[in-house]
Amino acid sequence: MQKQLDTPYDVEVTITHQEVTTFSFDLASQTIYIGYSILTDTETIYQPDRPIVLTEPDYTDFKARLNVLNGTLPASQALLTTALEYCPGSGVISEVSPGRYLKQLNNPYNIDGTIRGQEVDSFSFNVAEDIIGIGYSRLETPSVVNMSDQPYVLSDIDYHDYLARFNSLGETIDADIALVQTSLEFLPGSGTIV
Repeated sequence: MQKQLDTPYDVEVTITHQEVTTFSFDLASQTIYIGYSILTDTETIYQPDRPIVLTEPDYTDFKARLNVLNGTLPASQALLTTALEYCPGSGVISEVSPGRYLKQLNNPYNIDGTIRGQEVDSFSFNVAEDIIGIGYSRLETPSVVNMSDQPYVLSDIDYHDYLARFNSLGETIDADIALVQTSLEFLPGSGTIV
C-alpha cells in the first residue's frame, strides 16, 4: 500500500556529513542502537535518526573499539567517535563545537529526484507518552525509493486523531491493513492511497 502524492516535488541535495543523534546499549540482548543524521554541506540536518542496529559480532567489536579510543580520548568523545565510525561511509571525525562531533564524508553523495509517493516502512507506539512514530520511504515511482527511514512523529491531538481513524478503519478492514492506511493518511502531503 502506498500514497501517490497529489503534488510531486523535486529533491536535490548533497550529503557531506553525519552526526550521531541517539545511542543505546541493550546489555541483555547484546544489541547497540545508533540513530544518526545526514547533513548537507551547510551542516543542516537533511534526515534525522536513521537507524543502525549492531548485534554480534559487531556488538563485541564496537565495545572493543570504544575501549581502545577511551585510552586516548575522554569517554564521551570515544563513544560518539566509535558510533560515527559505524555509520556508513568513511570520513574524518571532528568536534565542531563543544560536545558536537561530525563525520565529514570522504565521498559526499547527492540525493535528487522527483518524489511522487510514500510507503510505510515501520511503526512504533508509545502509550505512556502518547506518541506514534512512523518510518516511511519517499518514492520516485511505485518501485523506486529515493530515501528510506524517514521519521515522522505524531503526538498530542494527532496521536488521538490517529487512534480514532485507526479504530474507524478497523471496523471495515483488517487491523494490519488499517494500520498502514492510517499511517499513510497521517504522513505529510495529500494524495491517493493505492
